[in-house]
Amino acid sequence: MLLGLAVATLTLASLGASPAYANEADERTVLVFTHFHDDGSVTPSSLSCIGGQAIHGHATFGLMPGDTWEGSSEYDICLKPGPTSDILTFHGVETFTGTVIGCGTGTMTYTLTHGFVRLEANPTAPNGTQVWRIVAGAGTGELAEVTGGLGVSVFTILPTLANDGFFTGTLTCQHD
Repeated sequence: MLLGLAVATLTLASLGASPAYANEADERTVLVFTHFHDDGSVTPSSLSCIGGQAIHGHATFGLMPGDTWEGSSEYDICLKPGPTSDILTFHGVETFTGTVIGCGTGTMTYTLTHGFVRLEANPTAPNGTQVWRIVAGAGTGELAEVTGGLGVSVFTILPTLANDGFFTGTLTCQHD
C-alpha cells in the first residue's frame, strides 16, 4: 500500500517538476534509484519544529550494485505526532555528499515533505514514505549543475529510528 501511495505521489508531483531553460539540449534527465541505511543515531536539531521534535541524523547511500547515488547524507527533520498514536509525520531538509551517476560529484540539497511513518514494534514491510525535491542552486562541485529533481523514498523504520529503504525519481543536470 505504501509503495502504491509513493508511486502515485511521485506521478502527481512530477507534473511540471522540470525547470524550463532556453536551451533544453544542455539538460540531462538522470534516473534515480539508490538504497540507503540510517543507523538511527540522532541528535537534537536547530530546525524550527513547533509542536514536534527536531532531529539531526546521517545516512549512507549506494548499498547495492546498480545504485545511482554513492555517498552519505546529513538531514534535519521535524517529527510531529500524526492523527493517531501510531503515526508520525515529518518534513525537513537533507544534503547528500558523494557521486550521482550521470551528474557528477559534490553536494546537493533536497527538501523532504509529506513524510509519513506508521510506528511498528517489528515491521516486516515498508512503514514509511517521503517526497524529496532538489533545492536548485544549493549544490557544490559537479552537483551544483543539478537544477531540479523530484522523487519518493520508501523505507522500513524501527522504534530505534534505524531505517533502510530506497530513493527513486529523476534529476535534471544542466551542462555547459
